[in-house]
Amino acid sequence: MSKMRKAVVTGGTGLIGRRLVERLLEEDWQVTVLSRNPRAARDALPHVPQILPWPPTSGEEAIRAIEGSDAIVNLGAAPAFGQRWTRRYRTEMRQSRALGAQRLVDAIFQATSKPAVFVNASSVGAYGFTTQNSAIVTESTPPDSDEYAREVLEAEERASQAAIAGTRVVNLRTGFVLSHSGGGFPNMVRRFVQTGQGAVSPGSQYFPWIHLEDAVGLILWALAAPTPHSVLNVTAPHVPTNGEFFQALGDVTGRVPARPIHPVLLRAFMGGAAVILARGRRVYPHDALEQGFAFRYATLQEAFNDLIPRITHPSKR
Repeated sequence: MSKMRKAVVTGGTGLIGRRLVERLLEEDWQVTVLSRNPRAARDALPHVPQILPWPPTSGEEAIRAIEGSDAIVNLGAAPAFGQRWTRRYRTEMRQSRALGAQRLVDAIFQATSKPAVFVNASSVGAYGFTTQNSAIVTESTPPDSDEYAREVLEAEERASQAAIAGTRVVNLRTGFVLSHSGGGFPNMVRRFVQTGQGAVSPGSQYFPWIHLEDAVGLILWALAAPTPHSVLNVTAPHVPTNGEFFQALGDVTGRVPARPIHPVLLRAFMGGAAVILARGRRVYPHDALEQGFAFRYATLQEAFNDLIPRITHPSKR
């Protein structure tokens, strides 16, 4: 009988984390979830046998949490989308990314039996929001130097230190995740159906997205990938502009898109987070496609046909 694989997951109660834990258990992984609120995590994840407090109160606790694991998946960073970017929240995002990765790397260095792979959640924001053109952005595209990109790259650099200990590191540069049951997409759809609003001028900026099932599928693929990937773009192959995204949404829902909102007005509601919608880049999953990953939802039509009926008609879930 083969040895059961062990995975440690942070952020296991989040949008991606909860579905990832389900898939890992389905594939007979032994899963440990590290959580800031273990009691709430136990309620949310009743089938997970081991849920431990994180961050740990001592180095010994940190080592015990990851000792003997085959894989660590760090999804515990504060989400970039769904919160207004106040100064305080920007600090929380930066610290949760950088310190969260660093705590895990420190534990990896101290562990006797180290994990083979460390998958770390990152963001397409690593490519920045200052460049605006139609150039395809792949994993080999140089990162940008704007403030948000520097914050994302700081966390990636900390995570990448685990490679010194012999652990393969994959930083997941993830786009906007589409799901029927969480994240920002359900509210986006409901608002669009009610008002037609959602598009952001000029509309030619890109909207890198990924269906939740493909985001989780890429994580599982990265755990077992035969070749190393220090960076992996977690986006769908079809990268629409913002205008195309909301036109497709209108085609599926039967709602005519309203006039696009001006980025200045959007910023009044969202703070700095408005840049995600106002200045997105054409981030393409080159490495995953080149290595043979098969997307279940490669186009917006495929994703929308799956998700929107379950958002607008909850009984179809």
